[in-house]
Order: sequence, then structure tokens, then C-alpha cells
Amino acid sequence: MSNLTRKILLTLKNYFNLPIEVPNENNLNEQELLYANYFHDSINGSNWLIEKSFCPTKGAANYSFLFLLYNALEYSNPNNILEFGLGQTSKITTQYINNKNQQGKLTIVESDLEWIEFFKKNLSITENITIEQTNTERTTDNSLKYQNNYISDLNQKYDFIIIDGPLGVNQSTPRSNILELIPQNINENFVIILDDYERKGEKNTANLIFQKLRENKINFTYSEQFGMKKQLLITSINFKHLHWM
Repeated sequence: MSNLTRKILLTLKNYFNLPIEVPNENNLNEQELLYANYFHDSINGSNWLIEKSFCPTKGAANYSFLFLLYNALEYSNPNNILEFGLGQTSKITTQYINNKNQQGKLTIVESDLEWIEFFKKNLSITENITIEQTNTERTTDNSLKYQNNYISDLNQKYDFIIIDGPLGVNQSTPRSNILELIPQNINENFVIILDDYERKGEKNTANLIFQKLRENKINFTYSEQFGMKKQLLITSINFKHLHWM
């Protein structure tokens, strides 16, 4: 079964409460190949993603992540992007700022200085793009998060947040910096992408995000996407069309 067919079935099941049996996610290789095709079709002829060299692996951003990110940027047109974790996705976000929305701003938060020096050679860093080297710290449950000095202006509002750092393997609630941003640093119209959603720790963090949004009476919707890895897409209601891609 193709991923498109599965998405249609899920939509029918969830939106219309129909008793439809949706097959298990049992062929990740097939899903990844499908998303590879979807991604290459999406960026073919793109007038802002000029450099199309990517190295998607399970250890980095995979094809379902790249596909989701590209299309979410293309159709939400954010002005202020916060990216936790420097890597393959940064090749997309930097080109978005440089070639599609030159008035926008991008802040990339990364803890590893050597990785920053190595990887930024692959990027075009302009005045509206900032890479913040920020150390990590442990939370009360011994999970990793970034120290919160990456926010230079406590009043700024992010309308697009990518959560793919710091390291989150075998942790209870990894990558929890997003909780510090709700509600004061989240724009009314927003997109949040959480990578590695197949892991228990990221699912726990996602539940805390849901709880924080509900506590602050922020309406949202969400969906999952998967290839070799899973991503969680959370958006304000006005971006519900992003979940149909």
C-alpha cells in the first residue's frame, strides 16, 4: 500500500470517525523510497532550493523529514525560524532564507563547535542567518536540552520551529527546549516539526508540548509522517492543509 493511500485512509478514519482498518507501518524501506521520490519531485524545478545535494541517512535527516520540511516551508512562508540542531535540514532552511524570504530570519542552535565549523562550509551564511553555539545541560530526569541563552530577544515570536537536537537517544524527555517557548515565543500561526518521533522519549516530549499548548488555550492540530524515521508535525489550525501533503 502506498503512503498516499494510507494517508487517505487515515484522513477518512480520523476526520469522519469511520471504522476503517489502516495497515501497520511495516515496510520502512518502501516508505523511505516513496518519500525519496516525493522529495525529488517536489524540489525539481524549485526556484529557491538551488543546491540539491543531500545525504539523508537514518542518523541524520531522512527523506520523509526533508520532504515534510521543504513543503512546510514552501506553503507556510515563515518569517522567523528556530532550528534546534545543525545538519542536512539546515541546507534547506538557509536556502529558504537566502533565496525565497530574504526578509526572514533563521536561528540555528547547535552545541558542537567542531561540527559547526565543519558543516557551515556547506552553507551560505548571510546576515539574517545566525548559528548559536549553545552548550547542553541535563534536566531533572537526566535528559539533554540546550541552555536557554539562544534567545537574544525574549519578546520575539517564532512561527516555524524544527526540533532535531540535541542528542535524544535513551532519554525520558529529550529536546524539551520547546516547552520554554510556549506561549510567549510562539507566533499565533505556527509550525513545529519534531524528528525521531518513533522513539519513546520524543513521544514523551510531544505529550508535554500538547499539554503546554492546551494549558495556554492554543488551538492546534497534528499528524505523523514516517519513512525510516518518524516526524511529528504540529501546527496552528490555519495550517491544517500541511497535514494533507
